[in-house]
Amino acid sequence: MRSGKDKIGIIPVFVSHMGCPNDCAFCNQRKITGIQDAILPDALYDYAMAYQKTMKRDQIELAFFGGSFTGIEVETQKAYLSVAQKLKS
Repeated sequence: MRSGKDKIGIIPVFVSHMGCPNDCAFCNQRKITGIQDAILPDALYDYAMAYQKTMKRDQIELAFFGGSFTGIEVETQKAYLSVAQKLKS
């Protein structure tokens, strides 16, 4: 059995509706999450570093939720992934 310290910590990054051409009533991600605006790549590093300080985990991962990550413009995907790589090193 893993102790709490051994579990993987997840930093959630909500990209609500990004990459999705629809705005379906049953999938109102802004209402579900309470987050109105997606965290943009420029703000992601500071957000993740601040969030990480609240966690007591040996292993931390960044996870993108909402929207459709592969539907986001390629340059924006690269910007998000560039920040993720910077956080990893």
